[in-house]
Amino acid sequence: MDGFRQEIVMLLAAALATLGYSILFRLKPSRLPFAIIGGIIATAMYIIMKRLVDNDFVANFIAAVIVTIYSEVCASLLKAPATVFLFPSNIPLVPGGALYWAMDRLLRGNIPEFLSFAATASQTGLGIALGIVIASLGAVMIRRIRAAKRNASAQNSQNQ
Repeated sequence: MDGFRQEIVMLLAAALATLGYSILFRLKPSRLPFAIIGGIIATAMYIIMKRLVDNDFVANFIAAVIVTIYSEVCASLLKAPATVFLFPSNIPLVPGGALYWAMDRLLRGNIPEFLSFAATASQTGLGIALGIVIASLGAVMIRRIRAAKRNASAQNSQNQ
């Protein structure tokens, strides 16, 4: 399968994985399309970044940052917690294959390959986690700054 077809399959698989996770955890039907779009965005960003930097940590970090920002925007627009969109949207990034192959190699006693797959899974997981944390902290800081400005504006209008 050529690269373009493989990437289309990855995007379709991301949509299906996100849909399955969302249904399993009873996401409201009205929110399903937004979660699925988030999963597609996460995968598309991963594909783009993987082409640009060829580094699992960086590709997953950037994808997680982008999908966290997307989740925060959806949460604000749809009046829902960001995690409603964040968790399903990140499902396609989870390093299930690397974890599977790491355990397979460990059980077969192939320690060098186990370490390689375990390193890939760890880099992926760390990239996702740090991307979510940094983007979420940024969102919290923005909300606090906006709230402080609103409070200052309200106090100024009361004083006048």
